[in-house]
Amino acid sequence: KKRTVTSYDTQTSLYLKSVFFEVYSQQAKLTKEQRVKVQEKTGLPSRNITYWFSNHKRRFQNTLKIYRKAVRESEGEVKSYNDFIQWRQSHGLPDQVTQKEV
Repeated sequence: KKRTVTSYDTQTSLYLKSVFFEVYSQQAKLTKEQRVKVQEKTGLPSRNITYWFSNHKRRFQNTLKIYRKAVRESEGEVKSYNDFIQWRQSHGLPDQVTQKEV
């Protein structure tokens, strides 16, 4: 049996990404309460949320380091993932972190 790739709609993906950066910039993992909140907001099963965060912790490892650095250096300007994107744009950087930045 082949596994199928699960893709979420754009709104759900953006929400998961924003929660990911806000949570993982402060702590090592999602708490049960946070997972329940994400579950209520997205309608996804708890297991899918756990796997999504686990996979993306590995995938966004370098971006997370740059996000944390931006939060520190922005003097309160960067408080969320959306702020991070806007901050990058205002500094002439692409929305996504490139390999050269790592």
